Amino acid sequence: MKTAITDVAASRAVLIDVRTPAEFNVGHAKDALNLDSVDVEAGKLPDLPKDSKIYLYCHSGRRAGIVMGILKSNGYTDVTNLGAFTDWQAAGGPQA
Repeated sequence: MKTAITDVAASRAVLIDVRTPAEFNVGHAKDALNLDSVDVEAGKLPDLPKDSKIYLYCHSGRRAGIVMGILKSNGYTDVTNLGAFTDWQAAGGPQA
């Protein structure tokens, strides 16, 4: 997790929150993009190069795991499921 925090802070990676916009608006990681897992499942993919380093999180890690599989099956090569937003918080990840 510390590597992810450092990568995002240094703009070496993109952090994507795959929770709903309502969940995102309650609280999220600093610099995180919001891309609802439902939208990804419907075919909306992030507008990023396929070799971008991407970290995902959600409420429990389940939706992030689903999105990770979808991204990988669509050619994204460096995608990591960080688990839950609370895991990000517990590791000292900055919040917006």
